[in-house]
Amino acid sequence: MSVLDSFGNPTASSRKMIAASDKYSQGLQYIPDMCRDLDDLFTASDWRSTLTQSRLIFGNFAVPRAASIQKADWAVGHAWEPEFNGEDKKWADEYALPFLDDWYKLGDVRGSNFDFTTNLWLDSLAIDRDGDYFVLLTENESGYPMTQRIPAHRVGSRGYGQMVTKGTYAGKRIVNGCVKDSYGKTIAYLVLGESEAQDEFVDAANMHQGLDPEWHDQSRGIPAFHAAIPELRKAKTSEEWELMAQLVASSHALIEYNDDGTPDFDAPDVVQSGYGDDESLTVQTYSGGMVKHYKANSGNKLESLTTARPSDMWDSFQDRVQRSACRSIAWPYELAWKMDGLTGVTIRSVQEQARHSVESRQDILKIAAYRQITYAIAKGIENGFIPAPSNPRDWRAFSFIMPARLSIDPRNDSKTMIEEYKLGILNMTGITREKGKVYSAHIRERAEEVVEMKRIIAEVEAKSGFTIDPREMIMLTPNETAAEPAMAQTDENGNEMESDIIKFENLKSKFDAYGVAVRAGAITPSTADEELFRSEGGLPAMSQEVQGAWREDKGYRRPITILSGSSDPLVTPETEE
Repeated sequence: MSVLDSFGNPTASSRKMIAASDKYSQGLQYIPDMCRDLDDLFTASDWRSTLTQSRLIFGNFAVPRAASIQKADWAVGHAWEPEFNGEDKKWADEYALPFLDDWYKLGDVRGSNFDFTTNLWLDSLAIDRDGDYFVLLTENESGYPMTQRIPAHRVGSRGYGQMVTKGTYAGKRIVNGCVKDSYGKTIAYLVLGESEAQDEFVDAANMHQGLDPEWHDQSRGIPAFHAAIPELRKAKTSEEWELMAQLVASSHALIEYNDDGTPDFDAPDVVQSGYGDDESLTVQTYSGGMVKHYKANSGNKLESLTTARPSDMWDSFQDRVQRSACRSIAWPYELAWKMDGLTGVTIRSVQEQARHSVESRQDILKIAAYRQITYAIAKGIENGFIPAPSNPRDWRAFSFIMPARLSIDPRNDSKTMIEEYKLGILNMTGITREKGKVYSAHIRERAEEVVEMKRIIAEVEAKSGFTIDPREMIMLTPNETAAEPAMAQTDENGNEMESDIIKFENLKSKFDAYGVAVRAGAITPSTADEELFRSEGGLPAMSQEVQGAWREDKGYRRPITILSGSSDPLVTPETEE
């Protein structure tokens, strides 16, 4: 039997391999054909329009701007110092690292205001705001390696269609400034000048494109804010209208009701505008401290104008839009704007989201940073600024000291690190890296601190005649000093002996463990136990009273309870009766 429609005709089968597979669905928006390359779906014109709107968002919306800046702050920070991992340590210490230290400050064509880490910070912002950025690897007149940032809008196509028609790359496909080979690899970029005559093709070997791709066939970076552009534009319009409504409401502070509906035109603070009775507007301005007097039962009254704007619904809408903008750049909204109501669990969740976003961004920046410093080293060797290393591969054996890991709850994170260190999950090298340090450099700093402290103590002691306990120099609290370090002791045969401090610590640990076992019911106290502990602790042997207590308790020693604030003898179950 067939199913009939409202006209009595058999209905067509709607069974499909996948539901809702039509481009046309009743009541829903038309779905265009998306089965094309991204460069065809997202044209150069689309890209420039998106770039323009994204820059407006960054410049005019505080929350998305703050989110992008926060990510850049955590991703770059005060770190990214080069670290050598090769064999020729002497070459690195004497030549390569000092050279890079100077180059970090001098390697940008715009001067020292744009040093290496500042540029990395700006690169991170550019990825979110512009989609991509470009670094030209060049050199000055003396051959010193230099870099130049090329903003995203300066790379594009102009009158070439889909094919380059002239120059070295004639016949090659070009997509929004990216010249492609037959495999789709970008082999050159077209940098736009003030006019077509000033346009210049730059080989990809001399230019780095920084982007965070989301598509396999992606040529240009897409601004991260693009997903939130429609809603943010509407939110901005709504914000402007809401502000205007509040200004209008604020300008009407009071409403006066009287018998004839007219003001006192003889009052000096009354102003009438308009043309004719029907189009006139009367406004009365009141000074501070104004008092109005009305005749009793006249019907006159003065009423203040109240408004509920902005409403909770409007605030909720704005909140949702701002949250959407933060999510578009993979940053927790709570860090950029609202941390109200976050608990321990949600704080850790927000922290993990932020950490993942920061580490992903650092992975992108590392590619550009590594290419720049290896270019600087290679050019420095080539042009005679530094000698070549003994190992020919060491010129590229560099990594970076990364910033301290993002932490919203550093106290809890430190406790976790300590526990993981005790369990062997972490080592000191890993811990110092998470703090943005190198272990060897950290140990060297600590050793130098100790040497400097001892030198100063000796100097002051010689001058004052007083002896200074080094523990007083590393005071933990106002009333607590650090424990004296346990020094190894040896007997007459040179064999290492256990120091008194170590003996005490071991004995304390044994006593503590015994007490825990007794309270847990795993061990029953006995006279033998007490004799052993008295002997190891250097305590006197059990007195007759103590032995009598053991006999009275039939070998089971009850804990002693001291009653605070009472002079009565100790009450036991026996004396209670």
